[in-house]
Amino acid sequence: MIRSMGGCGNTFVFHTPTISFQGDGQIHKTSIPGACTPGVSIPFGDGPGGSIQDNVGALDIDPDDGHLWVAGNRVLFGQSWFYKLNRTNGAVLQSCTVPAADISGGNTTLAVAKLPGLSGSGTYLLTDAAESDPYSEELLAADVASCVGGGSADIVTTYQIMPTTGIDFEGGKLISVLLHTIYDLGGPPFNSINSTM
Repeated sequence: MIRSMGGCGNTFVFHTPTISFQGDGQIHKTSIPGACTPGVSIPFGDGPGGSIQDNVGALDIDPDDGHLWVAGNRVLFGQSWFYKLNRTNGAVLQSCTVPAADISGGNTTLAVAKLPGLSGSGTYLLTDAAESDPYSEELLAADVASCVGGGSADIVTTYQIMPTTGIDFEGGKLISVLLHTIYDLGGPPFNSINSTM
């Protein structure tokens, strides 16, 4: 499965959702704008076989500095893990956890959003923290300023949204994917379907 932000020519993560493949410890980028062929790769943190898990479940680009926010796919010790990586060399700049909603699942949901009216820094990691409820999901908003040193991130609010297999936040709207359908859930509290594709 290929997870991408912004289409071909931007950062891609290659993740095969099988039990036997636990990730390759790399983030793969396309090298030619508009092309969907892999170019250079950077290590995911300490790279293949290191102490940081090798499988990526989702990623997004930080709107302030262009570095990468990455959700580790595996739930470790009951926690979903998040890492801010240097976009050039993959070095970990920040890391944190939130309690996993389902310890047997994988976290494939992450978007970085600037949201007004919430406590904290104004920039948040949106995630369902590996929830797999077939009817609705709880979307957490964790303050990026509290995502430091591998500690617990401050969850400033939660939103009840439809089930999702991936999200992105663009133009003040939450875009959600459920299998083969894309939904525009609008702005907070993300509880109305404005359009489907």
